[in-house]
Amino acid sequence: MSLSGNCWGGTAGCDVLIADIEAIGRVARIRCPPVDLTLSPAEEAFRDELRSWLEANNPGREPPGDEAAFDFRRAWQRKLNGAGWAGV
Repeated sequence: MSLSGNCWGGTAGCDVLIADIEAIGRVARIRCPPVDLTLSPAEEAFRDELRSWLEANNPGREPPGDEAAFDFRRAWQRKLNGAGWAGV
């Protein structure tokens, strides 16, 4: 049986081929067009800016010990947030 239409996440143009699920217990094969992972100029600029910032602000290794490591991570998150990189 062949189903045409949407693939995972709504990608159009996929062809889903389903074997007898009761016979083999799973979908036989799914064919989707390849995903284009080429970055846009804006995405490249973002990547390059973040890489440069991380290289210039590398915090080094986390210190041993739970309390020292916690303080280290908190200071790093504070620095990320202050530079506009919260959530990175």
